[in-house]
Amino acid sequence: MALNPPVPRPPKSDDDSLDDALLGDLLDPLEDVEGNDDAPDAELEDESEVDEPPELALEGDAELDTGGELDEIELPPEQGWSDDGATLGPTDAEPLDDLEMLTPLEPDDLADGPDEPLPDLALPELDATSDDQDATADAGAELPPDLSLGDEPWPEPAERLWEELEPGIELEACAALAVSQGSALAASTDLLWFARGELSPLRLEAGATRLHSVVLTGAGADTALASAANGRLYRRGRSASVPEELRPIRVGSDTGAREPLDLRQPDAAFDGAVLARGASGRLYQSGDAGVTFHALSAPLLSALVAEGGPAIGITQAGALLVASGRELVEQPLSGFARELARSQRPLLAARGELVALGSESSGVALSTDAGRTFRRVPGTRGVTALAVLRGAGPPRLVAALESSALDLSLVVEIDPTSATARAVVRITGDSDADAGDRVRIQRLAEDALHARLWTVGAFGLKVYVPAREP
Repeated sequence: MALNPPVPRPPKSDDDSLDDALLGDLLDPLEDVEGNDDAPDAELEDESEVDEPPELALEGDAELDTGGELDEIELPPEQGWSDDGATLGPTDAEPLDDLEMLTPLEPDDLADGPDEPLPDLALPELDATSDDQDATADAGAELPPDLSLGDEPWPEPAERLWEELEPGIELEACAALAVSQGSALAASTDLLWFARGELSPLRLEAGATRLHSVVLTGAGADTALASAANGRLYRRGRSASVPEELRPIRVGSDTGAREPLDLRQPDAAFDGAVLARGASGRLYQSGDAGVTFHALSAPLLSALVAEGGPAIGITQAGALLVASGRELVEQPLSGFARELARSQRPLLAARGELVALGSESSGVALSTDAGRTFRRVPGTRGVTALAVLRGAGPPRLVAALESSALDLSLVVEIDPTSATARAVVRITGDSDADAGDRVRIQRLAEDALHARLWTVGAFGLKVYVPAREP
């Protein structure tokens, strides 16, 4: 193996700052026994003759260097080295012409910390008569829902809560409800039929499947029309022995898939006709108690009115669908009302000039001019159902509110003129953690003849009457 020749040592120059003695001490710190460091070590071989790396093991009388002699080396002070360890290199630093000298900070120049008083700050004064004060008078009326609703508290309870009538139907989840001419009809997998003024139901079978929506039809509200969650359609009279399965509405002729229906019976303007909204949003009408349905020329709907009219639905574009004579007219919405109408599952209740919109995530807005302008009702976030009360006096609105975190639902009565609400019914869940959602109200309906409010949900069925005057 060929080796590169050793690099010759450069000749000594006058610019060298270290003399040979010091350089020798740095390169060969082990002093000769006779004190002559300048003499070459005869035992050291020339690097050029070394062909293999030296063995790590010690041979002969060689001794391991422990550094003891190195610790006794004294560095000449004239080169800037100091015995006290404070100086690690030359003391004469070269001047730095390009940098300005920094003034060291003295301890007396520093503040004493928290005991030092803060200086007086000249802050601008706020005008007590600014426009912000006036803005709070109508706070939330036109604010977007994420700002105006937030986590505001629910309405305060009324002086006297409404009274619950017995008996109710406990722990039989009901998702459908209809009230007409003093009779009530609730539905789970069976029909629970309450005759006019009665509180004990007649249980009737209707397809032995979960029912999605029901209405009462006929001159004496003696015929039930029920749409099942699987799309089947049934009709049954109160005195009939078995239900009659009707021809269901199908989604297209190719697939033949049945479509569950939201069934509603609007006001007298429709002469007792039944309206139905399919899962696709199509609007249908039946004039023969559900035997046949035909599609109406109307935009797709995201919700159908709970009861009443003339506003009968909310379009998927976020407008009201209003019955004007025999025509269906779209009435545009704006602002907060349009946000509610375009929510995931909007709610609608109407009676004449009173129109109410709701969204569980945002709350309730109501109109007293047939939907031309709306006002937000504070404290109504979590709304799950709406209904209009048609008792003595002007129409009023009731809304069901749910808080799953508190395991609590309220029914609030809303004054249309002031857009304020007060709680009149309180429904609490049981203590069983596995009982599921027992407080959510799915539907509200009023029995105007007997001044009763019917409610259904996962808890079953409950009936309330306004508190009597003391």
